[in-house]
Amino acid sequence: MYRILIVDDERIEREGIQKLIVHHQLKLETVLAENGEAALEMIKNQHIDIMITDIKMPFIDGLELSEKARQWDQNLEIIIYSAYNEFEYARRALRTNVANYLLKPIQIKEFLHVVEQVIEACNKKTAEKLRNEELQVGYERGLAYEREKILLDALYGVSHSGGGMGSHDHHPWIHLVLMDSGKKFFDIVTDDFNRLLSDKIGYEFDYVNFNEYKVYYLLEAIYLLRRKSYVL
Repeated sequence: MYRILIVDDERIEREGIQKLIVHHQLKLETVLAENGEAALEMIKNQHIDIMITDIKMPFIDGLELSEKARQWDQNLEIIIYSAYNEFEYARRALRTNVANYLLKPIQIKEFLHVVEQVIEACNKKTAEKLRNEELQVGYERGLAYEREKILLDALYGVSHSGGGMGSHDHHPWIHLVLMDSGKKFFDIVTDDFNRLLSDKIGYEFDYVNFNEYKVYYLLEAIYLLRRKSYVL
């Protein structure tokens, strides 16, 4: 469910829009603000998907609010409404990338049409975000697979042309440290554990899980030559 912020200095106006949304069972959570300053604070402190605002308000008018809100959240969908239908207001609204411009008195049919369009725009953004997240997860999994394959190949002595773990140009020696936990641990090892280990060792390393009980840490021998001992 998306959250819509209704901004108007007239209580009857903002509550009237809220009642329209509830009456027509639009899938929106409503929050109200009595002026532009209060609305801007809400946008900064909580997630808002859609904002509908009157133009004529004290302190910060609806167009200035839209400009500042857009700077804070570029994904915010904005609807403005006003009794002022002069070209200058419409032109400023277009420069602010406002989704739609409604004139008072608000016509229910037009209002519902505009809100449905904005909800559809939110749906598209949500779908695009999910696709990007899925692509990122797939990319990271691919990197993790390639990394593990290179490390296992290095462990078993498989050479790779063009450099990599087995390249003498970049890694003249590889030193292996086998850690055995005595219990199932390395299938759930966390980044916190690796940061702790890095602090203890004090130099670069990589690792690959051998099984749930054992992990191999691969260390460049050049670093080991600079230190005679270390404690995990």
